[in-house]
Amino acid sequence: MKRPSSIKQDFDQLRTIENLTSVFEAIASIHIAQIHDKVLSSTTFFNALWAIYQQLRADTKDASTLSIQHNGRVAVVVITSDGGLSGDIDERIIHTMLQHSRGTEVDLYLIGTHGASLLAQRNIRPLKVYTTPDLGKGENVRSLAKLLGSYNQATVYYQTYVSLMHQEVARIDLFSAVQTLGSTITDSDDVIASSTYVLEPSAKEIIAFMESVMVEIALGQVVLESRLAQYASRFNAMYAAKSKAGDLKNDLGLELHRSQRAANDARTKEVLSSLLAHRHDGINAG
Repeated sequence: MKRPSSIKQDFDQLRTIENLTSVFEAIASIHIAQIHDKVLSSTTFFNALWAIYQQLRADTKDASTLSIQHNGRVAVVVITSDGGLSGDIDERIIHTMLQHSRGTEVDLYLIGTHGASLLAQRNIRPLKVYTTPDLGKGENVRSLAKLLGSYNQATVYYQTYVSLMHQEVARIDLFSAVQTLGSTITDSDDVIASSTYVLEPSAKEIIAFMESVMVEIALGQVVLESRLAQYASRFNAMYAAKSKAGDLKNDLGLELHRSQRAANDARTKEVLSSLLAHRHDGINAG
């Protein structure tokens, strides 16, 4: 049996782990609430923008597809976390992407430095790695969305939030996602056209700008949903780690109690043995 001091040291370490995981769990819970509100706000803004866009497109020959010019290439975007506290979801995303993209020539972009380290283990280097965008800023999303606008197809791999306890790997085509988001908007009878409105600089340029903004919003929503799932996954990982640390701490607490009791019993026996030996010596001396 270990000494009580050694068990006590392990016990204190597990208590520290339990406290830290509890803090990370609480932080993840706060971020989940914040991101959920941002997803709702982003959806509301996209809906308003799409309604205007549909009115502009109603006066053009092709009202069914985006007018973004493409370069004929395929882009793949993988969204992972910046840390390794989210369970195995990042590994699953990378695995899914590699399975689907096998044998296909694509330009690979990555959001999240943890995914970069996972790809490096496979000797794969993306064209560019972006850090996870800050909740209040969207520079990385804006830059990447502008870059993706020139591609013929942009496929995004990310983790999606199903519930607090369940996250899955998802894959979407970004440009199709823009139209899917807008398909729920009811078309208006109003037409914003050069024949009825003065449009500056021009209807075509306004449409192109709105399309780029909608692609950015769609990508931003995917990033937000991915972050929502990341924090949910982190919450689960921290909850599991806290529970395991708590169970181990309880087991060590019992072991510590037994060890301390055994040590006390041993000391008691030593004292009794010493007293008996002393008494025996006294009797012999008398």
